[in-house]
Amino acid sequence: MPQSTSTTQQPPSPFAPSWPEGVLMRYLTVGGATVDLRQTRFTTRWNGGPPFAATEAREINGFQWTCTGCQSYGREGDTYNDPNFRKLKEAREDAQAHAERCRALPRPAAGQ
Repeated sequence: MPQSTSTTQQPPSPFAPSWPEGVLMRYLTVGGATVDLRQTRFTTRWNGGPPFAATEAREINGFQWTCTGCQSYGREGDTYNDPNFRKLKEAREDAQAHAERCRALPRPAAGQ
């Protein structure tokens, strides 16, 4: 009987010994892709007061997740137009919620 030479691409394992550089946490999506959470710096106008009360932008530490399947990314909201989360707990909860409902398959490796 002839042997098959085709191979099935395996989804990336969240348990792989080497995660991409800078990934703090990794979540496995329903579809087999991963949601990677990283620390980042970003610019905000929020100073802890009422919305849009700050007059000058400032740079702060924050967190952002990205999905390797559907290419979505997490952000805190539109109130301050910030591209990232300020608190790890909020970023972690949002990344987990995305992973629980995302059905996108892992994107193929370059050249496939």
